[in-house]
Amino acid sequence: MFREIRMVPERIYFSFILCLWMAFASAMSKDTLKFQHFFNFEARAKHNIYGNQKETINSLIGKYTTDNPFTHMGIYSSLNYQAKYNAYHFDIRLLSEERSQSGGNNFIGNLRVFPKITFSFLDSFQLFNDYIEVTGMAGDFWDEDIGDNLRFYNIDYNALNVKFKRKNYYLGYFRVGDLSNNIGLYLEEADKIFIGWHKKHYNVEAAFESNYLLGLNSRDHNLSSSLTVKDDLPGELRMQISYRLNQQLAGKYPVSIFLGYKYKGQLANYRINLRYYSAGFNRGYFEKSRVNYRGNNASPYVGNQIYPLKNYFRPLNQWAFFTENQNSNILNLEFTFSNKFKIYKSVYFVTDLDANINLRNKNLFVYPIYDIGISIMPIKNIEFRLSGTNKIMNLDNEYQTFYITKNPCLSFEIHKSI
Repeated sequence: MFREIRMVPERIYFSFILCLWMAFASAMSKDTLKFQHFFNFEARAKHNIYGNQKETINSLIGKYTTDNPFTHMGIYSSLNYQAKYNAYHFDIRLLSEERSQSGGNNFIGNLRVFPKITFSFLDSFQLFNDYIEVTGMAGDFWDEDIGDNLRFYNIDYNALNVKFKRKNYYLGYFRVGDLSNNIGLYLEEADKIFIGWHKKHYNVEAAFESNYLLGLNSRDHNLSSSLTVKDDLPGELRMQISYRLNQQLAGKYPVSIFLGYKYKGQLANYRINLRYYSAGFNRGYFEKSRVNYRGNNASPYVGNQIYPLKNYFRPLNQWAFFTENQNSNILNLEFTFSNKFKIYKSVYFVTDLDANINLRNKNLFVYPIYDIGISIMPIKNIEFRLSGTNKIMNLDNEYQTFYITKNPCLSFEIHKSI
């Protein structure tokens, strides 16, 4: 997710200057500085035909879907530049969006450009005849995997993550920026200190988390631990538990638990996750008024925050999906499945499924999402897809989520990557 729109030009200017500096340093340095440069490109267009005013099963504001970019052929492109110098790595992306074909191709209200800027490194230093490995990343985290499957997953934010490792042990620090202005969470910022042990297929970690909630004069704290088991196969098993240290706000035993398995193959991948949140764990974290993604006639699809078109292609499940149900004990089963089955030469039958089943205060709620159709790949890295889907972009909620329609709409999509 991104800062307010008024800050975008400064970030674009910084990205441009940084790219020029790297190119100049590489050209002038000869053998003293050896930069490696990588470029890649992605473009995607999608049109959900007659995706407006369809009856939904999960709307909180009305019975039908509302207007959104993908009912007017939303298009985005991403120009990615990476520079590596020894252990140091810069990643700069410039995303351009035409959020609707309606209004003409030069209607400024539908045009958006914004950057992603990250700096990461992997280095080491000697201390008392031992080598300490240091890794870190700072900047724009776009759905980064930081080993948290209960709170900070499937979202974008600004953050810093640093880890010091000696042999099989490591110590680290993580900080996430203002989420109360990013998405509908009452969490302004959070800090985490973690310690762990890693060997071959196993990783064990314990963490102390400090949270600053809007409206509280003092910080709120969590204790958490996790286990990851990953063998030589593509599968991975994860477990995590977190306990909230705030009996005044959260009551007794405010706990959350995660158990999940994921598999990623060449043409098919899937995930099965089980999450439990006690009512007290999420109490006080939902905010309704600070964030909106819908603007006005001058800017129809961007409010004080932008819901990037790229984030439509993510799963439904995220922490805010649970925090909006305050004072509820929630048991959630998440299942995602993606598969391409070859029919003939470059023609594939494609299936994308995303299902969530919530047992909420003894009431059952089902959220089934699908995109099923035919994919044609006439040349490498370009795909045309014709499908039926019930997944519609939702600009009316306080976090980046989807309407789920009772009946599918026809969808046409073009995807190009280099």
